[in-house]
Amino acid sequence: MGDDQASGFEASLEDWQRIRAALLYLGRDLQHRSFAVSAERRPLLWEEQDRCLALAERLERWLQAGADGPAQGG
Repeated sequence: MGDDQASGFEASLEDWQRIRAALLYLGRDLQHRSFAVSAERRPLLWEEQDRCLALAERLERWLQAGADGPAQGG
């Protein structure tokens, strides 16, 4: 999504908190799923898990800084 498309997207602080919680849940779910897949596929799940958790961490920092979320320039 480009900046021009994102500018029309509005999300409340509660929305960003919910997105963060969903990313944390998804990261944990990917970790659990990694135990049930082949060794070749496992690193892909771990990579995606790491990306989800890193994004959730970035969102947490924005939220703790008192911003309304990244779409509002926080």
